[in-house]
Amino acid sequence: MYSEPSGVSSRQRRFRLLVIAAVILLVIAGAVLFVRTLDSPVLGSVNQTPPSQAVKVDPYSQPGTYKGKYITFTYPEHYKSSPTSLSGSYLEVAAYSYTAGTYKQLSVGVQPGSLSSDGSIAYRQQHPELYRETTSPLGIEFVNKAGTEDTFYIAHNGLIASVSVTAPGADLDNDALYVAGGLRWR
Repeated sequence: MYSEPSGVSSRQRRFRLLVIAAVILLVIAGAVLFVRTLDSPVLGSVNQTPPSQAVKVDPYSQPGTYKGKYITFTYPEHYKSSPTSLSGSYLEVAAYSYTAGTYKQLSVGVQPGSLSSDGSIAYRQQHPELYRETTSPLGIEFVNKAGTEDTFYIAHNGLIASVSVTAPGADLDNDALYVAGGLRWR
């Protein structure tokens, strides 16, 4: 056990014990206050805009640009890129989904061929009851009679680019023309 040096009076011993006891009491009181503070509710207020009034920012509110191996084009605002994979004879494919309302799809593909030998063009030409054909400076355009599909075919050096917009609610908004008009071959 701890023993005091011989020259220490009982008064000094009591003072030291009192100081030690005071320090221990302060540490215990501090710990209790700390725990009570953690366990008590927070005082103050937080101002937050209700979700119905919050400003929603559309990350697709500006037109976008596609730069591929064979073509480049600008697509309208409110479209986001969708996953694609090459199939058949396609050399390049890009697909986009509409983000502002109706379900609308934009698809652009490049494949070898000519306007006179393409099977999808031949099918549309053989079915005038389903498709209306228009020749334009861009190439050939087909709009189905239901108004839910608009497709352009544009030829260049043995390649054909198809630009197609489909919308079940007939809400095409000339988006295919927008893309086809800005399409550039690389």
